Amino acid sequence: MKKSTKNLLIAIIAVLILIILLPLGWVLINNGMDSIGMAIMENMPHLVRAEVVKVTEHSIYAMGIDGYPTGLFTAGFTDEGDIGFKQGQEVLINYGGYVLSTYPEQLGQVNKIMILKEESDVEIPEEYLKFCYSSKNNVKVTINEFTNESLELTIVDTNELPYNYTTDYTIYKEVKNKDYTGVGQKIGEDTENSIAGWTGTGSEYIWEEMPKISNIPCKDTAENKVYNLPSIKEGEHYTVQGWKLDYSKIYGKLDEGKYYFTLKAESSCIRIDFTVDAKGKVSYSDPEII
Repeated sequence: MKKSTKNLLIAIIAVLILIILLPLGWVLINNGMDSIGMAIMENMPHLVRAEVVKVTEHSIYAMGIDGYPTGLFTAGFTDEGDIGFKQGQEVLINYGGYVLSTYPEQLGQVNKIMILKEESDVEIPEEYLKFCYSSKNNVKVTINEFTNESLELTIVDTNELPYNYTTDYTIYKEVKNKDYTGVGQKIGEDTENSIAGWTGTGSEYIWEEMPKISNIPCKDTAENKVYNLPSIKEGEHYTVQGWKLDYSKIYGKLDEGKYYFTLKAESSCIRIDFTVDAKGKVSYSDPEII
């Protein structure tokens, strides 16, 4: 075959390939390349080397060491069930390619979990241990005194790994919503075939942080207090925090109205709803940890 004829044949074949592949590529790009790619990823096996943090009835909490995910995640048992998992073990997990973006993240279809080492060389971060083992149910907040100028409270935490608490607090007051009209607003315009919708009326009252009379830090309004401890069982872990918070230094003396108080704690906060009457007397609900 002559060289010119051979080159022509190659060119024709290349053109035919382009004619076939280009429309296919265009379809993929415009009609679901992302979904096709995701489908491929979901069916591809993935490996992650991890350390077991906690074992539950049907799954393990683990932290990634090598591979993805890299943080705290959960993996359901395979048909083999619990093959002797325990905290500190190093495992290798084979799973389907998708990971649910929750906290902790959740592995998709788990195909196999192998125990590599009984004791990993990697230390588990305290934040993961607290998430898995500490509970807000083991925290009790007691109000010792509440006035329209200050608050005294005690926090007893019986978790083996107690939460961290701060003296950073905020007070909110229920106020009239200045944007409230009592009627909704029309969305769009009416047409021959449809009637425009309406928004809701919104809230007549809203919560706003109390105006501050100074920029003094919260910690400078806190006085440490020691109170009688509640009944603690022998050998039970606990920590106690007690403060008197003179919030009048930041917000002034509170007048009549509905309020709520929040105190920052690790990964949560302590909330107390309260009311001040016309005489300045405070009534309050039980503290909540949220």
